[in-house]
Amino acid sequence: MALGFGTAFFLLFSATQVARGAAADNSDLDNYFGNIPRTLVTMLSMMTGNFDQNLFWQAQAPWLAVLLFVVYVLLMVVVLFNLLIAIMGDSFSKVRQAKHHQRAPASLSSVSLPLSSCSEPDAPCDRW
Repeated sequence: MALGFGTAFFLLFSATQVARGAAADNSDLDNYFGNIPRTLVTMLSMMTGNFDQNLFWQAQAPWLAVLLFVVYVLLMVVVLFNLLIAIMGDSFSKVRQAKHHQRAPASLSSVSLPLSSCSEPDAPCDRW
């Protein structure tokens, strides 16, 4: 997903650089979106909120840059929350399974002790 959005941002901002030509000062755009690896690092910093939003307004189609950014952030929030829920569910099932394994021998020993104290046929059983 990040690769797809990264490619879209790269194409959008590289088209901006081509349209403005080499004479324009595009050093910020080149630093953030100059090639695919830089674009992917920029996408990672977008997820954390460490990003200069004024670069969107330098794009050839600023509305498209803002739309891509909003859709990217919303989808990444959903993906990250799903990842968090999966991790929490896995941890919960591991804890529940470990608790079940610890409780099983204790419950068997507590069941066997009262039966052994009431096993004599003529002796009164206090527990019943």
